[in-house]
Order: sequence, then C-alpha cells, then structure tokens
Amino acid sequence: MDDPRSFFTRERGITVETLDAFGITNEDDLIAIPYEGGLVKLRKQSPDGHRKIWWNKKGVRPPLFYCPPTGGKSIFLVEGE
Repeated sequence: MDDPRSFFTRERGITVETLDAFGITNEDDLIAIPYEGGLVKLRKQSPDGHRKIWWNKKGVRPPLFYCPPTGGKSIFLVEGE
C-alpha cells in the first residue's frame, strides 16, 4: 500500500520533509493532520480522487491554521480547495 501522504507530494508538490515537520502522519489508510488542542483532521483519499475529511473530536470549533514550533521562524501549511 502506498503511503497515504503521497497524495500531497504527487498532487500538491509538498515534500515528505515538510509533512514530517508539520507532524502529518498516517493512521492506517488515513492521513492525520494535527491541530492545536489535540484536534486531528483525518483525511481518506480515494484512488478516484474523492476524499472524506472529519475531525477526531465532535462539537469543537477547529482552528484555522496549525503552526509547529520552528525555533522563532513562522511558516504556514495551508490545505484547502
């Protein structure tokens, strides 16, 4: 099975190093995108291009951006349509 995160490299040009720096991991066949406060956006990408996205917690308003500690530098990884 391909690394589910390979979608970001193949379709968006986001490197594995960038995904690792932002803590974006795989949970089985899902992509897990961490946000502050313990929120995780889960994404399942289908081979036909469709995707399903949901949050690990219900009833919580998710933040707009997640920015990991960078030693004084700031960058944003924005995923959206």
